[in-house]
Amino acid sequence: MSRRMRCFARSWNGVAAPTIFARRCRGRGGNAARPTRASSSASPSRPMATATRRRPIVFSGNFAKRTNPQGSRKRARVFLMRSRAEPVRATRNDRRGDRRPNGDYMTIQFTSVDHALRKAKTFSKKGAHGDAQAAYRWVLTKFPDNKRALDGLQELGGRSQNKDGALSKEQAGALITLHKQGRHADALQQALALRITHPKAAFLHDLIGACHMALGQPDQAAASYQKLIELLPDNAAAIANLGDALTALGRAGEAVDCYRKAIALNPGLAKAYNNMGNALMKLGDVQGAVQSFARAGEIEPGLVDAHANLGLALVKLGKPKQGAAACERAIAVKADFPLAYINMAHALDATGQTDDAIANLEKAIALAPKHNGAYSNLCDIYDRLNRIEDMRGIVGRALKHCNPDDPRMLFRRAQLASRDKDHETARRLMEQMPETGLTPAITKGRLTLLGKTCDKLDDPGAAFEWFRRANEFVRDLPSSRQWKPEAYRNEVEGIAASFSGLSEKPWSDASASDRAAPVFLVGFPRSGTTLLDTILRSHPGIVVLEELKMVAKMRGMLGGPADRERLETLGDDEIAAMRDAYFTELDNHLDDAPEAALVIDKLPLNIVHAGLIHRVFPEAKFILSLRHPCDCVLSCYMQNFKLNNPMANFLDIESGAILYDRVMRLWTAYRSVLPFEVHALAYEDLIADMEGSVTKLLGFMGLEWDERMRDYRQTALARGRIHTPSYNQVTESLYNRAAGRWEKYREQMQPVLPLLEPWARHWGY
Repeated sequence: MSRRMRCFARSWNGVAAPTIFARRCRGRGGNAARPTRASSSASPSRPMATATRRRPIVFSGNFAKRTNPQGSRKRARVFLMRSRAEPVRATRNDRRGDRRPNGDYMTIQFTSVDHALRKAKTFSKKGAHGDAQAAYRWVLTKFPDNKRALDGLQELGGRSQNKDGALSKEQAGALITLHKQGRHADALQQALALRITHPKAAFLHDLIGACHMALGQPDQAAASYQKLIELLPDNAAAIANLGDALTALGRAGEAVDCYRKAIALNPGLAKAYNNMGNALMKLGDVQGAVQSFARAGEIEPGLVDAHANLGLALVKLGKPKQGAAACERAIAVKADFPLAYINMAHALDATGQTDDAIANLEKAIALAPKHNGAYSNLCDIYDRLNRIEDMRGIVGRALKHCNPDDPRMLFRRAQLASRDKDHETARRLMEQMPETGLTPAITKGRLTLLGKTCDKLDDPGAAFEWFRRANEFVRDLPSSRQWKPEAYRNEVEGIAASFSGLSEKPWSDASASDRAAPVFLVGFPRSGTTLLDTILRSHPGIVVLEELKMVAKMRGMLGGPADRERLETLGDDEIAAMRDAYFTELDNHLDDAPEAALVIDKLPLNIVHAGLIHRVFPEAKFILSLRHPCDCVLSCYMQNFKLNNPMANFLDIESGAILYDRVMRLWTAYRSVLPFEVHALAYEDLIADMEGSVTKLLGFMGLEWDERMRDYRQTALARGRIHTPSYNQVTESLYNRAAGRWEKYREQMQPVLPLLEPWARHWGY
């Protein structure tokens, strides 16, 4: 008898078999069971030998099988490790990978990650895909980034095809070839014909969905992917593809649900993370999108889309330098990827590096000469830089390579027509554009420009309707939900209340700063500050800093609104620290400014923080820019502002008027108790007598008129990017068409006139 068989020798009448070799076999991991003694309760109707005789154990591979007296053979339950291991319950599959109809289960137990990975590979080879997936998922519960487990799950996802409607290799190969060749219509036609005879062929539903997506038919693609999911409910790739179709349909919320379900089934599906990031961007969840893109790049470092998309998301999140770094990673992965250069341009433009941004867009165009988006973005930069001839050249290049009826090119052509004062052509081009399917930026720009064009065509009814639609569109964007316009109005009202009722200055001035305080140019938005800024910066002894965050730095150090109570309790050390913070930020932007130059800090809504400014710089002077209140509020309603809490008030004409009322109440409260040095300059006086008005202002600041100020238009063209909506107006000659414009809109402004007309009388209008 062989050594192994002696371990399992038959036992007669309770005589134990040899045990030493059995122990050795068990020590080697064998499945030998301990010999048992005969039962004393054997049935008396049978001979004792029959009752106690044990059939031989047949050892085969890793499975122990016992033959019973009837001769049938059953597979024994197998325990893959000792009882102390963690069990994993998995669906029992046969060798084809299909679930058993009786719902039978087996218990799988693993001693280590390596053991689980080996077993998963074994199960996969035998077609037991459910057991293999369970093993891989057990590994991922311990180590979520385990590459072998992630790759294994992804491979199994590709193998999980429904067998009942299988196609021949030749049929499948022919369809795949057509799809790869870009002949999506032909592939779709053949796949639809085959689906009639193969309704359960998962491959066909998958391919049909892909063809519909390639042909721009996401609704039909979604229907195909839903049928595929009915056949393969646990196929992560199919669920993720359904998410792609839903995103294209504008159902981003449902798409995110699909991506999350796909990721739960296969945590290594990097493309699902990437596409979920795109859907989250559409929902306005930029922070969530950043996390999704970053995770996609971690799982699959070679996924260039993830790095490029992360770059743009970081720019939207206000982190352009980090966005540029992400785009650099994308370029390192694939140097000929146009989107990486396009998004790099966004990051560079956000940091003021417009020349580098232009160079990156030119690289993108060189790589993809038919990329309308790159041409459009380049036009946008040239438009904001007032480089109209360069913009005209880009539009001409685009029309040679791209579809002239592309909505982006129609919009850029309309912008050029508007610059050329051909308003009829501009209106016609924009009315040719579709109402849907545009990017938010193009949609906002189109609606706003249509309103301004109709205004110039003396059609105020149509103009006001276009402005209403533009503001409604912006208000409904998911990204606009983060802004709280009412909270800003309430802050202004609270500061005003804290200064009301005082009869004298509530504090003693701190000692003057060793460094000369700047002059602060304040007012309500759209009161002519950009025009005045451009004229003043033409003077060689003046440096104007446009809408920077020096005052915001001081405001942040207060820990709350700049009301009287907080300002009154500031000590000398705290005031000195605020001055240091202001000048530190200021010096970051002075660059090559002459040392003796007068610095003007221009940000209109710093009027709200005039009390804080006076507390820190008691010797500071203020320029108050004024304009008819109705024109101010109407002009704000007509602009496409970059949103924040204050600017969100101008999406509605009523909230804009309320903000005007509260800001001016605050200013009058300041003036009643704080001895500001103020020079008020009305926009209407500036355009009526520019030299005379500016000469008086210069005298207030201790300067004299300089002839170079007369050529302020050249200053505007030379200064590069202007960070206000007036960037394209200050390059024109002085005009008075904007003065009294509100009269054409008296009917539309009727609800806010009771708030604004008293202020018009207060300012002498």
